[in-house]
Amino acid sequence: MARAMLFLAILNILSSCQKQYRKCEIQTSDRYLNAYNEILNEIIATSTYNYYLGDDEEVIFNMAGKGTYDSAEIESKVIRLHNRLFDDTARRCTLFLDTILRSKFEPQERFLNDSTSFARKLRNAIDEISHDHKTVVDSLDLVQTRYSANDYVSCTAKIKSIRNARI
Repeated sequence: MARAMLFLAILNILSSCQKQYRKCEIQTSDRYLNAYNEILNEIIATSTYNYYLGDDEEVIFNMAGKGTYDSAEIESKVIRLHNRLFDDTARRCTLFLDTILRSKFEPQERFLNDSTSFARKLRNAIDEISHDHKTVVDSLDLVQTRYSANDYVSCTAKIKSIRNARI
């Protein structure tokens, strides 16, 4: 009986351990580019509905589409696929950076009062530039022309200019 309880306790501890998303380490002394990169990587991981995972995303979507599914198992698969992209550049999707088509973006002031984890991370990245969040958000509302697609670093996607897109 004691062995069974010990086995169940160990099993419970092991199953509660969850892998973490790898963070893309960016090596640049340009604090603005660093903030842009952090925001871009956070958007890729949290706001693209896992499309950046490529064909594997459809498998995950189908798992979630079934009436009963294990959300912890799906999250574990997403984390594993996300982390795998760091070492497998051939599996990365291509994201096109638009610096030519839009003249004005949507107002992003809502992030200043939002309490989601993404908004908190965005505010932390903005803090790297300035504590005047409104000014920084207003400047992000302009088309960014200071950096090209080649300046951006993503460990989970290829970044190219929209000029290279075949439309």
